[in-house]
Amino acid sequence: MKAELTLPERPAIVHLLAVLDVLVLLLVFFVLITNVARESGVSAVRPAPSEFRLQQYGPKIVVTAQGGAIPILHVGLERVQMKDLEAVLTRSTEQAGVETVLLVSDQMLSVGVEREISEVALKLGLNVMLVGSRSNGDVVEEPPPDPLAPPPIPDEKGES
Repeated sequence: MKAELTLPERPAIVHLLAVLDVLVLLLVFFVLITNVARESGVSAVRPAPSEFRLQQYGPKIVVTAQGGAIPILHVGLERVQMKDLEAVLTRSTEQAGVETVLLVSDQMLSVGVEREISEVALKLGLNVMLVGSRSNGDVVEEPPPDPLAPPPIPDEKGES
């Protein structure tokens, strides 16, 4: 006598479980990515519009300052405390020959904190540049040609 299975086979449920695993992994991945972007702090700064434009200066480091009850500072991508700012800028000056600090400050940052950051940089003999965002009506101008750059190579039509 041969034993037979009386229940119908349902292999579709096994395939559905694998698809659900993939969907859960994708969901977790995107939830974690948005938290990492939010926690970095560097991209969360909204500088005030500025009409001021300057020429390029020597080696520079970007200091990003986000306003709040306790200001959040980043030197490059490294998060630092206000008390450690001088040591980090000194290290950047010695290692990379930094001459200029580009200060990107949030609209909500107090003027006192902005001044304190500037004073630390000036104490170390660094130039301080305040960075603002472009106004909506600004037209981006081409920078003047570099006099030390080689001349452009003409293409087949004789245009450079």
